[in-house]
Amino acid sequence: MIELEECGNWIKKSSFQKICLQIPDYLMHHAVEIILNLQKYSSAFLYVIGDTSYDNCCIDKLTVNRFEADACIHFGHACLSCTNHLPTFHVFQKKYFDIELFCKEFNEYFKDESKEILLFYDTSFTYIIEHIYEKLYKKYKNLIFSILKCISNVPFSKIHPNESHKSIIGRQYSLPSEHQLNIYDAVFLGPNDKTLLTLFMSLPVNACHYFDGSKIYKFNMLKSLWFKRRNFLIEKIRDATTFGIIIASLNVENYLAITEMLKSILNKVGKKVYTFNVGKISPTKLGNFHQVDIFVAITCPESSLIDSRDYLKPIVTPFEVELAFNDLREFSLLHELDFKQILPGGTNYKNFDVTSKPDISLICGKSRQINSSDITINNTLTHKERGTLKNNEININCLNSRTWNGLEQKLGENHVKLAENGRNGIPINYENESI
Repeated sequence: MIELEECGNWIKKSSFQKICLQIPDYLMHHAVEIILNLQKYSSAFLYVIGDTSYDNCCIDKLTVNRFEADACIHFGHACLSCTNHLPTFHVFQKKYFDIELFCKEFNEYFKDESKEILLFYDTSFTYIIEHIYEKLYKKYKNLIFSILKCISNVPFSKIHPNESHKSIIGRQYSLPSEHQLNIYDAVFLGPNDKTLLTLFMSLPVNACHYFDGSKIYKFNMLKSLWFKRRNFLIEKIRDATTFGIIIASLNVENYLAITEMLKSILNKVGKKVYTFNVGKISPTKLGNFHQVDIFVAITCPESSLIDSRDYLKPIVTPFEVELAFNDLREFSLLHELDFKQILPGGTNYKNFDVTSKPDISLICGKSRQINSSDITINNTLTHKERGTLKNNEININCLNSRTWNGLEQKLGENHVKLAENGRNGIPINYENESI
């Protein structure tokens, strides 16, 4: 059972009148027990809201606002990217972790005690980080532990944002002023899953390693399937003419800012843009928009990498769009999944400069030219043939490419016949059909 003492003390110290409990499906059978325990600390109204319709790692701020609640208590794994100024308490699960085995593996793997190491960890192992720190920090002088940016049932993660700290994917760390991040090796405590992939793809370190519970392994970005597919997706982005921006989470900060930035980039390169808010992304929903060549998903970092093999059209990230069209964005192994970092003021922000050089598509082999919007366009209505009007901004080729075959009269093409009886019966054996 999840320990609720810290959670209860947080409620007791606060003056909240309504609190939403966001409990995932796999813990829902404990909901009654959780409520009964928390009612011992406060008389506040408690609402169980369950999983969000977007991603379970995100705080469902929309539902919280619907209940007009003062705070939210989030149970289970969290991406910690929903910094929306809502008072939130995280209750992490505490999974078993063999500290002695890890320390032994760590000492054998990193024999150089002066090695610069930056340690990250899954939220379910937060409770043992302080014990690991006490065992290793005396031996490894350049070992730095990251800290979660949240208030939770684990005291070690309770911090306040500090300007001297650097942030990445809901975590904070502080390096000595004379050190650069690229000289450090990163170590992650947890399985090789989307949290690890999201973190390591965005971290400009010397090397990446992870401990899966039994042994430490080295993570090679070049062997990642996501990285291998990135070059293909960038070519698809450059070939596309119609884009669909999918707002797949309303809980992540600055989702409107990145939407406007994408619209600005795509307009500058002469692309047609649609914006959709579909809730949780699914192949069925996106299959309704066949006119879109490629979709751009705006969601939390851990949910950004979507395997689009089951989808009609590819799904990419905002960083890939900028990588395809921004001439000032240089190619690198890093893949910025936290879109806040590519916005103005972010750690990976670049001014946008569209290239006007023609190139050849590596997919279809055709020559392509960026149609920059810097060319002056006359937006007035002009006369077409037969006195009709047209708007010069309309993409006529988009309409011409659509076909529809329905009922056609074909006047004068068919011979006139008297009405006659049709078929009668069931398809397997019509009564007027010879066997």
